[in-house]
Amino acid sequence: MRVGDLVLNLFFPPVCVSCKEILPYTETAALCPLCRTRYEKEKSFHCPECHMPHPECNCAPKGLSRRTSQTIHLVEYVKEESASHDMIVYAKDHLYEYLFRFLASELYAVLAERLGELSEYLFTYVPRSREKSAARGVDQSKEVAKRLAKMADADFGSLLIHRDTVEQKHLSAEERKQNTKRSYDLREKSKDCIRGRHIIVYDDVITTGATLLACVSLLKQAGAADVTVLTFGKTYRGDQRSKTPIV
Repeated sequence: MRVGDLVLNLFFPPVCVSCKEILPYTETAALCPLCRTRYEKEKSFHCPECHMPHPECNCAPKGLSRRTSQTIHLVEYVKEESASHDMIVYAKDHLYEYLFRFLASELYAVLAERLGELSEYLFTYVPRSREKSAARGVDQSKEVAKRLAKMADADFGSLLIHRDTVEQKHLSAEERKQNTKRSYDLREKSKDCIRGRHIIVYDDVITTGATLLACVSLLKQAGAADVTVLTFGKTYRGDQRSKTPIV
């Protein structure tokens, strides 16, 4: 444990981001032992589409699967109470160092297992809107992607920008698709470093895949050799919920 972290914990005791239990000041984890057990069980659930454990699943919306070599996620994202849900929600509103380290380390283990050596990849992320980043004081996907790149000894770049557009919730399916396309663009200075690179783009959750498809398309148009999508969670329709481990 780093000395600076230990001193900080003395004044601001760490908490479990799921149950909010106060943790020992020497703790460096984001979850208490009980919530960590719940989280490990959630990882062991199987994708209802391919029946593989979530960390081994490569299922993706059709449009996205045609543009990427792999679409990797760690757990199912559900709105009901779960340790995984609590971590994602907490990360959206708090710049909590232990949580971002934990998320990055969990994702790094899956990436290394699936892709092997990671140092040649260029890591980036789907940016949050400027309004939400300013209001919350954090862009959760950026924080995770930065730490992943550091763990992999790889390059990191803020390649994409988010343009403020109308809210999605009042739009039709086709209007949402068009609005998503208008919401993202490449940073002008990033175009030169994309060509020929193998890129890993991170977002916290994949739902319809429309946002990630828009971002992947931009990266491919700029000359990326390949794009891998990485998310912590993946949502499913109500009739396609994850099953417990197959024994």
